[in-house]
Order: sequence, then structure tokens, then C-alpha cells
Amino acid sequence: MNRLRIIACTWGALTIICYLSACNIPVGRLKQGILLAKPIRIDSPAPASPQPNVPALIGVSCPSRNFCLAVDAEGRSMELDGGQWTQPRQFAKSGEVLDAVSCATPTFCVAGSETGDIYQFNGSNWSTAQDILPQDANANASYEPGPALVTVTCTSIRFCFAIDTSGSYSIFGGKTWSPLLNMPAQDNGFVGDVSCAVGPTCVVIMGSGKMFMYRYHKKVWSRVPRLGNLATFNTGAGYNLVACTGPSFCVALNKNGDTVEYNGTRWTNPVRVDPHSRWRGFSYLDSVGCSSRSLCIAADLAGYITSYNGHSWSAPTKKGVGVPSRDVRGNPYVVVVSCTIGGTCVLFSASGIVQEVL
Repeated sequence: MNRLRIIACTWGALTIICYLSACNIPVGRLKQGILLAKPIRIDSPAPASPQPNVPALIGVSCPSRNFCLAVDAEGRSMELDGGQWTQPRQFAKSGEVLDAVSCATPTFCVAGSETGDIYQFNGSNWSTAQDILPQDANANASYEPGPALVTVTCTSIRFCFAIDTSGSYSIFGGKTWSPLLNMPAQDNGFVGDVSCAVGPTCVVIMGSGKMFMYRYHKKVWSRVPRLGNLATFNTGAGYNLVACTGPSFCVALNKNGDTVEYNGTRWTNPVRVDPHSRWRGFSYLDSVGCSSRSLCIAADLAGYITSYNGHSWSAPTKKGVGVPSRDVRGNPYVVVVSCTIGGTCVLFSASGIVQEVL
């Protein structure tokens, strides 16, 4: 078992959690007072991995400071509970590729595979697979591949939302998953990004010639003011990332480094927050998450991160960012931001390294 002690520290009036390994109090400090804990390797390749140097960590969800659940593409999970990360343990079917994980509480987490299988974690054990998106069965087939799971996200023990690339989705209402449903037919197209918040409210960016956002509230989809069209999306100006904390606060970002904010009625004018983001330079913004209206984190493929404090975005920086954006051969990793509303944010990549935003 990988045992790492955790201690409580204070920085001014802010109480934080510091990872203590070899007696090194961490941290990189970003502008606007954001702190980063010391990066920790929590995953290593499975013995039979076809890519022995890549653990392929695909998701980390932290509903509280004291609990996180991580999942890798090989169907293994690791938990941070009581200050200790457990060793990877297998729970998914052999050969199944996982795509997402989301925890509403330490005793209610859901992981999903690209073929539409869902696994539920109760704090101790994983359930067997439940196929909620049967049309995704050929997602990883080399011949005529079908739609694939985009994400699964849970905001409470009574609400989860899973959607695939075609816009087909299923909702968990506390006991069972709904029959297969579809996004409004007039706007069928690929699914770009999804964010669900308390309410429940879910926002989906779709691209079908025009980019729209849908807010799922009280079992009704309603249009939110458009963000652009496919032509601008293909030049990097279309907004393809979204993170929401509720029906009156969302941020959306594009690959040119611009961000806009939604207040429940309209979108603000775009602000360039990441001059390093390049649509054609493989360094564009690729991940965003918000744990509250006063903390959002965005990361680009070059390894820069920027933070939002409720008023403005910080200048992009790599200082203190310990999650590698390149592997030993120089190939790029995606530095992913994962935030749980009311919980915490973490940075991670396929390298198997996790770093908490304090």
C-alpha cells in the first residue's frame, strides 16, 4: 500500500491540507493565492499493460478534502481515504477501457466505460457492470466504430448523467438508470463537453453546424444563448469546454485561450486568458473545472494552468505544476483538471501523477 501522510497547515487565514512525503512541505504557489500540493504518483502500469510506460490514469474525483477516487484506463481504482492512497485494484471487465469517474460522496461514485458500461462504488466495493448505453457497444471496434461514452457525472446520490458522442443519454434518479434518451432532435450532432451542477442542472455543448448549450432542468432541455458556430469552432474560436456550479454560473473556453462567463441570462464578452493556447500548435486549452464560483482552474496542453477567483483569471504559469505535460520520450500528456463542486480540485495526467489544488 502506498502510504502518504497528510497534515493540516495554515497559510494566513487559509487552512489547507499538505501532503507530507520525506518531510517535504510542498508547494508551488500560483497568483491569487492558489496553492498546489506536492505531486504524488498513485498509479503504475499493470503487469500485462500493452503500454508498459503509461499507466493511463483517466479520472480523479474528490468530493471532499479527505477522500478521492482515481480510475485508470485498465479498469483499476485507487482511493485516498484517511491520508493514504491504496494500491490499484481491478474492478472492471478485462479489456474494457474506462473513460470517466465521478463521486457525489465518498460512498457513492460511478465509473463509465467507452462502451456504455457503468460501475458503482459504495465506499468499499464495486458493483458489476450495467450496460446503460447499449448502442455504444462498438465504441472501440476497429471496424465501423459506433458512438462512445463522453462522460458520466454525479451531483448527488440521486442524480447522475451519462452521455455519449451522439447525444444519447441516461439519467440515474437514485435507484435505477433511465431508458435511453436523446438530445433534442433538431440539434443532433457531436457532443463537445458536459458539466452538471446541483439543481440538477446539466449544460451540454453540441456541434451540429452551430454550437449550442443545453441546460437540463426539471426534465426539460432549454437553449442557452449560442456561443458560436462550427466555422469558428474549426479555427479554435468555438467554445468547446464548459464548467458550471449552478444554473447561474458557467465558464466556457476555446482553444484560442479565450473564456466567457454565463450569469444565467447572458454570456460576457470573451477575455483572452491563455496567450500560450494555440489551436494548431498542440498547446491549446484542453481542460477546465470549477469547485465554486470563486475557484476555477484551466489547463492547456503545454502544461500551463490559470485560475479564476470569481473576478479575474490569473496569468498562466507552470510554476509549482508537478504533473508532467510530457513523457520521457517527449510525447505530450494531457494535464487534466478535475473539480467537485463544494469539494476540491486536482490536476492529473495519464502519467499516474496527481496534484491537489489547495
